[in-house]
Amino acid sequence: MPVSGSCPKGESLKSTASQMHESPIELAYLSCRRHAAPVHAIGALARLHLDTEGLEVDLTILPDADGVRTLILNRPDRRNALNAALAQSLIDALRQANSDPQVGAVLIGGNGKLFCAGADLAEIKAEADDPQAKVRRSDVFLQLQLVFGEVDVPVVCAVEGAAIGLGVSIAIASDFTVMGQSARLALPEIAHGMLPSGVMGHVQHRLGRKEAFEMLALGQPMMAAQALEKGLVNRVVPDGQALDEARAFARTFAGHDRATMRGTKRLFVDTVNMPLREGLLAARESVRRRSL
Repeated sequence: MPVSGSCPKGESLKSTASQMHESPIELAYLSCRRHAAPVHAIGALARLHLDTEGLEVDLTILPDADGVRTLILNRPDRRNALNAALAQSLIDALRQANSDPQVGAVLIGGNGKLFCAGADLAEIKAEADDPQAKVRRSDVFLQLQLVFGEVDVPVVCAVEGAAIGLGVSIAIASDFTVMGQSARLALPEIAHGMLPSGVMGHVQHRLGRKEAFEMLALGQPMMAAQALEKGLVNRVVPDGQALDEARAFARTFAGHDRATMRGTKRLFVDTVNMPLREGLLAARESVRRRSL
């Protein structure tokens, strides 16, 4: 597909953004939309702007730097809510990063004041009478939650503002998560008359039975400090610094030997829920295979 426009270069992007009091990501989004840039690495970013069954996809992929591939949920007007098309694009981007040996880590962030508002309720309402659409969306959301454990490349997540619903799944399914100090995790599905089935699994596996049920059944937000205390996230930083701090950790992961880092994640994911003996035996077998 031919390039019908171009996005601004990195330095001019930063300069113009500063003058306009916009973030480089926000300015790049506006510029690429204005120039109708297709899916190509152009200037400071690659912009996924597709039309899939009438659904606009908004995922920004920044050029790899220091072995880190950065994926930005870019629907600020919808608070980065996940429709089926955006969820599928995120799945595809994670799998593509995993298949690229030059990628040592993936960083996920959100454009705007809020990381992710969860599933797009407007899409759910619009497709309320379409059972096939419901099944397709459910399948895509399931794959989104599974893909974090399927890829070997470490995934780092930066949360500012809030992660809601499926946004919580992304935040806690990532291998390493950094939150702004005023950010919160919220599961309000039950207040909307929705079963929290899409997020229940990750919450159950990372919290105790009582705490997990409370979070799901009451729908009360969990602030960053409490999420850190409960082990749902790794770091809490001043507001506005989550993406930069998360990028620093992603660079550290990417700086290790790629095969060793990916092997460490794969072994961790495969053994984390095993009884101790089985986990130790699996770890020994992994070392044996690497030495052959």
